[in-house]
Amino acid sequence: MLVPIPDNLKLPDNMFQINARLKYYIPYNKAQSKAGLLDYHHNISVFYDGLTGDAFAFYYEQGHGVFIPGGTSDQTWDIKRQKYEEYFENPVAPPRLFKTGEKHGYQLYPDEISETIALKLSQILTPLSPDYSSQCQALATILFISKTTSDRLKTSLSGLETVVGDINGRNRGDFRWLIGMAEGIADYFSMFGGIDALNQKHVHLDLAKVLNQQSGIHVLCYFVETLAPHFDLGTKLGKHLNSQPDFFVLICKLGGGISYGFDGFVCVILEIVKYNYGENSIENVAANLKTYVGDARAVTSNLGQKWHTFIQELQETIKGLELDRAFGGLMELLQDIVGGNWVQKGINMSEIVEEVINVEIPGSECSVIKIVNDLKKKIC
Repeated sequence: MLVPIPDNLKLPDNMFQINARLKYYIPYNKAQSKAGLLDYHHNISVFYDGLTGDAFAFYYEQGHGVFIPGGTSDQTWDIKRQKYEEYFENPVAPPRLFKTGEKHGYQLYPDEISETIALKLSQILTPLSPDYSSQCQALATILFISKTTSDRLKTSLSGLETVVGDINGRNRGDFRWLIGMAEGIADYFSMFGGIDALNQKHVHLDLAKVLNQQSGIHVLCYFVETLAPHFDLGTKLGKHLNSQPDFFVLICKLGGGISYGFDGFVCVILEIVKYNYGENSIENVAANLKTYVGDARAVTSNLGQKWHTFIQELQETIKGLELDRAFGGLMELLQDIVGGNWVQKGINMSEIVEEVINVEIPGSECSVIKIVNDLKKKIC
């Protein structure tokens, strides 16, 4: 069942644009006039401060960058000259902007970055993703996320623009969430043979809808509904969705792999499932639980109700497509979750999930210790 974010729910200021013609990927925060642009064909990323006109351009494979101070060039984005839409409809090509920085700006190298430059970078990154706001790690963070995202767009997501086309609009998460989503989408597509297989079937995906689903569960619902007319989903997805660890890995990744909110809760459950299967350590469970409990963004009203409702919506999607038999193992799991009698390898998982649902957020380390100790007793 396709369930976009309700209209009355306050959305973040995070936006995302794909220019399919130029093959540019642009996360931006319109309210605070900050943006990034990835030109993966030329291995260049650019980060803009529209308030000051500052711009940073990086050849991320080489770890070499330039800083163009606001006012020194009319090639950067400055809201005093151009609105976001005006500049980014046809932005100055990153290679050209880099050359401008070499002539009129400052050269940047990882080992020689000043505190002033690091602060400016951090001020751009913070509105795009608070998790990337560390001043001392700003340049290293930019180089890392640029390269990892570029590598994915060149491999498992190669040709994504042809499947999704141009998009420009809000998404429910920040820059880090977008990167996690890309990983989840790539993993899902790989089960079908990748982007090329989707192109051969003339599949079109509405990425704007994907980026505005309420959770990773709803993203899975959308993908199942969209691809069902084109593929034998039982053959392609059966072994993945009928495996409890694989199912939770998938919905965690399709939720962006974040540590807060409903999807953060799902990722905590994933760590517990893996621990019960002997695929994880109790230390990893504790670390993930501590991060989740300590993050005020993890506060989610009616978490237990949402957990059951979202699971029921996935059930309805599968039934509506008459995939009950193909996804028999998954349907049994979903029914057990809804009924409150989910038992996995002799362990009452419903009780454990209820503990996580009821934990106070932001909470103390004591609540984490209690859950971890209970897990140790139940899972030997």
